[in-house]
Amino acid sequence: MLLHSKDTKVEKIYDEDLQFLGKQLKEYVELYRHNITIFEPEHFKILDRLYEISHLLLTRQYDMLISDTSIISYEKDYTF
Repeated sequence: MLLHSKDTKVEKIYDEDLQFLGKQLKEYVELYRHNITIFEPEHFKILDRLYEISHLLLTRQYDMLISDTSIISYEKDYTF
């Protein structure tokens, strides 16, 4: 999955935000699996892929998701 190309200037993505995204995505997948009846086999594949992405985020394996991990900031900068 490619989030940006090197030709485009991109603001930093904060580790804290990626961790929050991973938690929310994992909760969504678990909620969907336990409360929604799935009839299409393709939906199982999609949920598995989403769960895998949440795992990569939560274990900070950003290099598996983002081509240029230098855009990730591990310290939140609150200056505007």
